[in-house]
Amino acid sequence: MLPSELLRVKLVKDRVYPVFLRDKELAEELIRIFKRNVGKKLKELKREIEEYEEIDYKLVRGLSTLLLRRCTLETNAKIEPRILRRRLFEKGFVINEKEREKIIKEVAEEFKIPQKDVEESFLADLEEEKIIKDFREIDAEELVKAYNLSIVQTLLFKATKIEAHFSGNFQRIFRAIKKLGLMYVARKNGNFIVEIEGPASILKLTEKYGTSIAKVFPEIARANRWWIKAYIFFRNKNKTYIFFLDSKKKNILNVKEEETKFDSTVEKDFYIRFKSMETGWEIIREPEPIVIDKTHVFIPDFKFIKGNMEFYMEIVGFWTPEYLRKKIYKLQRLKDENFIIAVNKELSCSTEDVKGDIIFFKKRIPVREVVRILREYERRKSLSRISKINFYSEREEVLNLRDISEKLGVCEDVIKEEIKKSSKYVLIGSSAVKEDFLQDLKKKLDKIIKKECSLDEVKEYLKKEGIDSVSILERLGFKIVWKSLNEAVVVKKD
Repeated sequence: MLPSELLRVKLVKDRVYPVFLRDKELAEELIRIFKRNVGKKLKELKREIEEYEEIDYKLVRGLSTLLLRRCTLETNAKIEPRILRRRLFEKGFVINEKEREKIIKEVAEEFKIPQKDVEESFLADLEEEKIIKDFREIDAEELVKAYNLSIVQTLLFKATKIEAHFSGNFQRIFRAIKKLGLMYVARKNGNFIVEIEGPASILKLTEKYGTSIAKVFPEIARANRWWIKAYIFFRNKNKTYIFFLDSKKKNILNVKEEETKFDSTVEKDFYIRFKSMETGWEIIREPEPIVIDKTHVFIPDFKFIKGNMEFYMEIVGFWTPEYLRKKIYKLQRLKDENFIIAVNKELSCSTEDVKGDIIFFKKRIPVREVVRILREYERRKSLSRISKINFYSEREEVLNLRDISEKLGVCEDVIKEEIKKSSKYVLIGSSAVKEDFLQDLKKKLDKIIKKECSLDEVKEYLKKEGIDSVSILERLGFKIVWKSLNEAVVVKKD
C-alpha cells in the first residue's frame, strides 16, 4: 500500500481506473540506483532519485517507496546522537563559528573522539543521515507487479463497499477477513459473492479499517478465479466511482495462485489415499463455502463430487469446548447438505449432538469407511432416481449396465439389483442377457469354435453381439487357454 497522495488513477464518467505500470525500464534504473547507494547516506540516495521525479513524480515516488522498504538503515555514530546533542546544548548558545568550534572541541575531548566524529554523530540518527546498510534486491518485473498491487490496495482504502467473487483459497480469505475484523455479508446466487463494508463507510477507525481491506485483497487475488467490484468515494469530488478488477489482470500483480495446502498431516494423508483409490468420486480440498444466514460461512475440509451428487466432510481435531459448540451449531443449520464428520477418538462429543455420518479416528481417517458412506449415499440416490424411470425394455436381449449407469447417472450396483428382479435376464459381468439369447449364442459359438479359435476373433464376435466381457464364455462351456504371454485361444471344455 502507498500513501494516498501517490495514487495514480483515471476518472472516466462513473468509473475509476488505476494507472498500472507495464514498462519495467524505470523500475530497472531505480533498482540500479538503490544498489549503488548501499553504504551511503539516505539523503544521497534521495538526491539522486529526485532527478527522475520530473518524469512522473507520483510514479517515481511510489516505486522508490516500495524499494526503500527493502532497505536496512543504520545509524553510523561513534557516540549515541541523543547523548551527544544533550551535552552540546548544555554548553549554551552559539553566536559565531569560533564559539561553535570551541564547544565541539571540548565535547570531543570529553568523549575522547576526534572532532570530525562529533560533527558526523550529531545528527546521525535523523532519517536522512542514516546509512543504507543493506538492500534486498528485487527483479524489475516483480517490482512493477508489486507497484500495481499497491495501487489497487491504496484505491480500496477509499471504498464504501466491496463485492468480491472468488473460487478457491477460501480458508485463507475468510481467515483474513475474520482476523482483521472486517464486516461482511455472504450470499450465493449462481456465483459465491461476499460484500465487505469499505473503510469510507465507517465513521471511526477509518485508517485502521482501510489498512485491513488492503491486507485482505492479496488473499483474494491468490484465488484461482476472482473479481472485485468496489465503490470508491473521492472526497475532493464528492462523488462515488465504480472500480472493477478480475483475475485476468493477475499477471500484472505480484500474487501467486495458491497450491493445495493442508492444515494437518491427517488431512494430507487422507487426501492422497482417497485419490489413489479411484472411487469415481472427485475430492476437492477447501471447496466453495456454504453460506448460513448471510453472515456466517461454513468451509468444509473436503467436498466429494460424482455427477450431480455432492457430499462434504469436516475433520474435528484439536478443540476447546467453545470451538466444538460453534462447529456443531454451524453443522446443525445445514439443512440440505450431506456431510461426514471425522472426529478424533479422544473427543467426548456425543453422536447425538450432530446429524450426519460420524467417523471416529485416532491417527488416520479410515478411507474405506468414508468410501462405504459415499457408496451407500450413491445407492440411495440411485434407487430414488431409478424408481421414477423405466430404464430398460424387456424386449432388449442384451443390456450394457455400464452404459446405462453413465447415461442415467446412477450406481451400477443398483441397476444390477433391479435386473435381478426380472427372471428373464442373467447377470454376466457388466452385462445382462436373456436366457434365450445365451442358448442361441452358444449354438453360434459351437459352429465357430470347433476345435479352437483365437481369443481376439472371439472377442470381436462377442462385441458385435453386444457383449463386452469374455466372462460369458465360462457360462457357455468354453475356456481360455494361453499359449504364450501374447497369444490365447478359446476351446470347448472337456
